[in-house]
Amino acid sequence: MPNVTITPVAGRVLLHIPPPAESAGVLKLPPQKQWRGSVREAIVKALPPRYRGQLSAGDRVLLPQWPDREILVNGETLVFIDEDKLPCAVEA
Repeated sequence: MPNVTITPVAGRVLLHIPPPAESAGVLKLPPQKQWRGSVREAIVKALPPRYRGQLSAGDRVLLPQWPDREILVNGETLVFIDEDKLPCAVEA
């Protein structure tokens, strides 16, 4: 299958979930109904056209664990998510 290009639409953010060796690992936060207590680091891969939010491609964010929303494209694990569902950005 040839490489495909994916662009988020409708206010969604496309995130790349790096393999465990490239990320800080799983962080534990106090249990939240929405997060189920576990989040992991992801990297912003693409933003929708005319995006005016606070994120930029390459930013690191914390992502609630929703394995049923992950897709594998061109060998990368990707997730589409609404920006307001991300708990926070990670600063180096």
